[in-house]
Amino acid sequence: MSLMLSSSDELDVFLRSLRGLLMRIFTRFPTKFVKGGIHDGTNNLNYITLQVGVLKSNVIKNIKMLTDEAEKLFARWNQFKPKNETLSEDRDAVLSAIEFIKEKRLQFNELQASREKLLSECEQFDMEKPDFPIIDEMEADLEEFENNWILYEQFNEQLQKLANEDWVVFRSKTYLFDEFLHQWTEKLKSLPASHMTVRIGKDVDEFKEMSDGLKYCRGEMLSNDHWLELFRLLGMPKGTTLERLHFGDLLTVHENIIANIEALKSLNARAQGEVTIREAIQELELWAAQAEFTLTEYKHTNGSVVKVIKDWKDSINSVKDTEALLQSLKNSPYYAQFTDKTSVWETRLADLDQYLQWMNEIQRKWIYLEPIFGRGSLPSEASRFSRVDAEFRTILHEVERDSRLVSLCSRQYLRRTLEQIIDQLNRCQRALNQFLEEKRSAFPRFYFLGDDDLLEILGQSTNPIVIQAHLKKL
Repeated sequence: MSLMLSSSDELDVFLRSLRGLLMRIFTRFPTKFVKGGIHDGTNNLNYITLQVGVLKSNVIKNIKMLTDEAEKLFARWNQFKPKNETLSEDRDAVLSAIEFIKEKRLQFNELQASREKLLSECEQFDMEKPDFPIIDEMEADLEEFENNWILYEQFNEQLQKLANEDWVVFRSKTYLFDEFLHQWTEKLKSLPASHMTVRIGKDVDEFKEMSDGLKYCRGEMLSNDHWLELFRLLGMPKGTTLERLHFGDLLTVHENIIANIEALKSLNARAQGEVTIREAIQELELWAAQAEFTLTEYKHTNGSVVKVIKDWKDSINSVKDTEALLQSLKNSPYYAQFTDKTSVWETRLADLDQYLQWMNEIQRKWIYLEPIFGRGSLPSEASRFSRVDAEFRTILHEVERDSRLVSLCSRQYLRRTLEQIIDQLNRCQRALNQFLEEKRSAFPRFYFLGDDDLLEILGQSTNPIVIQAHLKKL
């Protein structure tokens, strides 16, 4: 005992001085040893003193290691910390610089935690607390950078909330973007001028200029082809689609939006013009599906009932109005892209207009001649008219089955059939006129009768009642 400590009092003083270390020793050494040490008293005190020396030595070693690590981190920080020139680069470069600062902050926090631990150990071992001037210097420098560059991070975080929005949703809420820019304009006015405020102000100004072009990127009128052209115009990555497009994608190419505003205007004007033409073509197709003949019954001399066409003027005017609509499209500078469709409609409507004119003329003559030939007034032309009558009634039956005006255009050989019917009816008409003229020449008083009255007399010359009805006119 006397070799270790001169008295029990000195032992007591020493143990009290080590009370802060006992808990550390309990955790570092086996329970068996600790208990044995307490029970054995001074037998183990020499060993404890030795271990305290070892712990102090470790603290000194850790201080040197921390100093070395701090020097390395500070050297890397000084070498690669963001320079003011970075603020003149693009947003990605600035954001990358902020990430570098945040990364170094995490590494510095680990150093700071190690320093606090070592200072605590020095206090426990009654050792002189070391200075870490490099850590203090780096902390001050890091805080200065954070306070300066964190402003841009705040700006970017608020901007990113808008950037994450789907464009098809956000395009009707771009006023939120304008409000964001206005808020930051006012905020920058309240802050002292610095390289960072100048940089953020530059971004705000560019985004304001870009905002003027966003209305040309809304795309309500754009087709898939137009969107592909817009993506190409703005230099967006291949594979970009409207379904996956976010507002942030447009922010990324804001410089291209600013540079191509006129081209975007032109694209939108073309899209609008093409939409107008597409809508007109759709209107044509709707008209074709709905425009129908108005039919009425006509009693044939053979006793059958035939559906004939009435309200010819309405049908003809309907076709002419549709032709006028189609012609108006030709004034569009974008008409040429739709000639494959419009040329079909031009031909179809021109044919339909001609068919209606002919059929109107045919039906008018047919209704006039059918009763005459039906009662056998002109036997020499009866066979000719019979063929015409059969062909025209076939056409009328087809119209009854499908009363759409445009259905005439789908009937094969209709043009040739109508031309032949007109020719044959004209022949019948001329033969009838010649027949009546011969009768009037033979009996001049017949000139006082109209064709219908004369035909009635000639057709029923043996009927005294009919003759009696027309005597006053003679």
